[in-house]
Amino acid sequence: MKKDTLPPLDIKTISLALDASPYSIAALDEAVEVAYRLGAKLNAICVEDINMIRAASVPYAVTVSPFSIGAKMQPKLMDSLIKVQTKAAARALEYATKNKKVSCSLIIKRGIIEKEVISEAGKSDILVLGWAGWQAADFYFSNHPATGQSRFNFPVSRIVKMGTSVRSIIRNVSVPTLVLHGRISDACMLGVFFDKSKASKENLSYSLRIFDHLFSYCKKGKDFSGIEVFITDKSLEPKVKELLNLRQDIKSKVTLLMANDIYSSLLSHIKDKEINLLSLSKESSLVTTDNLRIFDRVASSLLITV
Repeated sequence: MKKDTLPPLDIKTISLALDASPYSIAALDEAVEVAYRLGAKLNAICVEDINMIRAASVPYAVTVSPFSIGAKMQPKLMDSLIKVQTKAAARALEYATKNKKVSCSLIIKRGIIEKEVISEAGKSDILVLGWAGWQAADFYFSNHPATGQSRFNFPVSRIVKMGTSVRSIIRNVSVPTLVLHGRISDACMLGVFFDKSKASKENLSYSLRIFDHLFSYCKKGKDFSGIEVFITDKSLEPKVKELLNLRQDIKSKVTLLMANDIYSSLLSHIKDKEINLLSLSKESSLVTTDNLRIFDRVASSLLITV
């Protein structure tokens, strides 16, 4: 391998955390598309949450519906409801991969969601997550109840907060993570956050290598298609441009964020330039200080590298 070239991207297996929530099932469509373009196998991880069954054993646990409240929840009933959701997730996977040239498998685990997803994802090359769980279900719709398929609908009527399980998985998983807030195919501009963390260089390198696989199907001729790197300090610019020169076939730009308010400046650029996917390192200040919640205010998906 020459010094002035990037190493090839080798993604053979993609993991997807899948449940029956609309956000997760909508993310499934995107995961299938990414798997197809990378020629990778897709492993859908469906975790039957043991904590829900434990909660049903609490003496004061009751069922709640739009029409009634007060019936005592039974562990057996909760178990059966969880299995219904597992079957819905399985149907969604079957539907999403129907007539698609994608190798896939459904991995069903029972345990604590974060722990099981992190364990299984560690066996793959990249993990795909939906931005949120059932909290976001109120403004989604299913195409047909039999398939369980949902589509990303943007813009949405209110802020969708990143799920607590998602944030926990991001901080602890050992592989790059793609957290979907919307359709990747709507994003022809990849933003890269570059701060003084040691892993920022590796993050930019990974972004340059995965760019073609994520964006090659964007409509051609868009003036804004390419990569924009957001730096937190002017001194980082030479290092960034050195890496960008390795992919001169990709339009690129370096933007200095406002030093007095880096995060607000970043959000402003994301909104103004319609950047629907932002790449950042797990070691960046945005992740280590748990500032990922600022992205709840914009419909920007995240690619978090390790």
